Amino acid sequence: MNNFAQQRRRTTWWLVGLFGLLAAVAVYLVIFSFKQLRYEAFFSQRNLADAYVADTHRRISTWLAAETARDPAEYKYRPDGPLTLIKAPAGLPGLLHYFQLTADGSFSTPLLPEGPAQAQLSNAELAERQGLQDRLQSVLAMAEVVPPGEYFDAGSAGDHGKRPGKPGDAPDQDQLEYLEAIAGSPVLEEMAAAAPASPASTQKNQTVFSELSRPQRSRAESADNLVELKISKRAEVDAYASAQAPAPALQELSRDVDSGKDINPFAMTGQSPFRLTFLGTEYMALHRDVWTSGQRRIQGMVIQIDPFLQTLIRAPYANGLLSAHNDLTLTLQGKIIEQISASQGVVSYLSQTDVAGSELILQRRLTNPFDAFELIISAQHLPLGASYQVLTYTSAVLFLLMLAGFIFLKLLSNKSIDVAQQQQDFVAAVTHELKTPLTSIRMYGEILRNGWADEAKQKVYYDFIFFESERLSRLVNNVLQLARISRGTEHTTTPKEHNVGQLYKTILTQTNAQTEAAGYSLVNKFDPALADLDVLCDLDALQQVMMNLVDNAIKFSAANDPRVIICGSRRSKETIDLYVRDHGPGIPKDQMKKIFELFYRSEDERTRETLGTGIGLALVATLVEQMRGEIDVVNREPGAEFIVKLNVRGH
Repeated sequence: MNNFAQQRRRTTWWLVGLFGLLAAVAVYLVIFSFKQLRYEAFFSQRNLADAYVADTHRRISTWLAAETARDPAEYKYRPDGPLTLIKAPAGLPGLLHYFQLTADGSFSTPLLPEGPAQAQLSNAELAERQGLQDRLQSVLAMAEVVPPGEYFDAGSAGDHGKRPGKPGDAPDQDQLEYLEAIAGSPVLEEMAAAAPASPASTQKNQTVFSELSRPQRSRAESADNLVELKISKRAEVDAYASAQAPAPALQELSRDVDSGKDINPFAMTGQSPFRLTFLGTEYMALHRDVWTSGQRRIQGMVIQIDPFLQTLIRAPYANGLLSAHNDLTLTLQGKIIEQISASQGVVSYLSQTDVAGSELILQRRLTNPFDAFELIISAQHLPLGASYQVLTYTSAVLFLLMLAGFIFLKLLSNKSIDVAQQQQDFVAAVTHELKTPLTSIRMYGEILRNGWADEAKQKVYYDFIFFESERLSRLVNNVLQLARISRGTEHTTTPKEHNVGQLYKTILTQTNAQTEAAGYSLVNKFDPALADLDVLCDLDALQQVMMNLVDNAIKFSAANDPRVIICGSRRSKETIDLYVRDHGPGIPKDQMKKIFELFYRSEDERTRETLGTGIGLALVATLVEQMRGEIDVVNREPGAEFIVKLNVRGH
């Protein structure tokens, strides 16, 4: 491996290291930019989610504040009362109507007056009000009280999205097995034994009262607690209603389940915050404890779950910007009950595994007492927007530019190394071209000076010295002219109109002597019919071009026969073509364009057999171009033909 090959290799490794470092920095910046876009997209969706949840909390809080401030007396029928209307006042979505339970288990609503006052209502209105009240009582008395965690059951893969049955539905196999499993429970037997005998209707009302009057249940209650919720605690109710002093049971019932503070049941007025109880799978009760003169009442309302979720949760989400890219998952006590998909835009009932893989945007519980519900907002794909595309295209263009820069610098460095190598080869070639004839000239000069040659050989030696001197002069002139052209300070040619016939004579005179000195025959094929035409050229430059072409033909056909050089001319459409042909081996097709490059030689400088410096044909191409002509080369059988195309006057 020579020095230039090693230099190319070192340069390649330096460029690879440099652009590798630049690529690493660019990759880091691009990755950082993409992450920043994701952060911005994430927080944009987070802000939308915060606004959605805050708006939901605001609507719930506004309604709860109005209900909390409501006068407990409004829960009884009054002709002008705001709750007396059949249609409940606008407020919380899904509101069916209001109810009230007293300590003795009696049930009433603001819909119906008591006793003879009912006669003031028409039969139709009375029937409508009675029907709505019966519906409320039926929901409260017959609906199975379900802990929040059991409201929806995701079930197995085969029961995907299954909801529990409605009140009155026949129990399925799982429910039957569960009831059989708990039938022999000691807790169930003990509480059943404690339950008093009473009429069925009264026991239903008392059951509802006992369920709603209990302190807020822990969300972690087990299946045994579920059984306990179904058993009436009449003894506790009676003890509370008749107590004259705060007994332990009374203290438990009079404790605020949210704040943990005791409420004096003998105060004139008092009320607890609202609590939420689920009644089956269609309804839930929002209720509070109210004390008046030591008497406890339960006041509240029945809410349909599906309209509640539709108006409060689904509709605002579906109509907002958040639904464009995010999924909304609604859980109840940690179990997924439904999901609104951004891609499908429909409500589906899913299992916990269906939201795996999404990117969590926000997870919030609803405001108390609806905190059993939790909103989970997630995104399958963050909306990165137009900035993502701009960054993608910019990154692609950046890496393409870096690749193009690497290739360009690699080619440029290789070109520089090649030029340096060619210049070194040129120096070696010039040295060789000068050393050989000078050695011969010196040798023949010494022979002639010392008188060692006879008269016949003296003429041969003089001719040899003369022609070698001419060749050296042409070489020196080529180098000097190339130097002037390389500096680019001025043109070395001045194209003018010249008669073709005169050009023939000048060219033949010089080339004839040149070929004879080299032992070649010159064949004249100049067309006499073109002698009267004028062409645009520089006479000195054209002579140098033709002599360089003849010299090139002599060098590359020295080992071939016949030793003949052909010079001629022909007419093309707009030019007169002067050509020089040899009978050598020709030129390979892949080198036909390269031979006109400066310092180019097809042979290795260390092993080449032909003379030359690699500047003759490059100088020919430059001079012809300055004369506004063209140079071309074609292979003949045998040999190669160089063609100089000169413009005819008027073209």
